[in-house]
Amino acid sequence: MKKVIRIVCIIFLGFITIMMPIISYDSWKEQQAFSKGDKGKTEAIIKVDEHKVKTYNYKENGYGVDAEKSAWRDGDKVTVYYLKDKPDMVAENPYVYHTKREIFAPLMWFILLGIAVITEFYVRYLTKKIELEIGCDADD
Repeated sequence: MKKVIRIVCIIFLGFITIMMPIISYDSWKEQQAFSKGDKGKTEAIIKVDEHKVKTYNYKENGYGVDAEKSAWRDGDKVTVYYLKDKPDMVAENPYVYHTKREIFAPLMWFILLGIAVITEFYVRYLTKKIELEIGCDADD
């Protein structure tokens, strides 16, 4: 049972490791689209609902857009920039949609988790190799 749990953990860790560069690339592509895209500028009001979800509310987008990164409080007016073809891509800075941290942090996790997965495979390889050598030595 321990062996099965260990294999499942390695597979899960490997899957998460593989997803990290994909997440980073996706964030980078969104950042490129936002910085190079045709943007509109408007005034938005920050609203916080009963579930403590903070949103930008403005006339070009009637349903509100996530504003968790914003330092503004409920009822504050703020100038926002949005992509005209994707009004749900909103930022308070006309050039930054994703911060460098949001782009590079998954890459750092990819490296760290990759090292952990490779180390696990290498330790298992060495363990098997030592077991085989000990088994061969015992037969002599």
